Amino acid sequence: MPVVATMLELLAEQGPFGPVWWRFGRSGWHSVLEALENPHDRAAYDLHQAAREDEEDEPTRS
Repeated sequence: MPVVATMLELLAEQGPFGPVWWRFGRSGWHSVLEALENPHDRAAYDLHQAAREDEEDEPTRS
């Protein structure tokens, strides 16, 4: 479960959709969608797995 925080001053200046959200465990300020995004979900796993399988299928170059 992502934990995000912000400051009222940032919300007043940039609104709730600006880069005003801090997600614990990450650096920098993010938009709400970026802050809640999970880069380690099943789609990311499948993408990495396909890349690994492609590497295994390539002939070894010497």
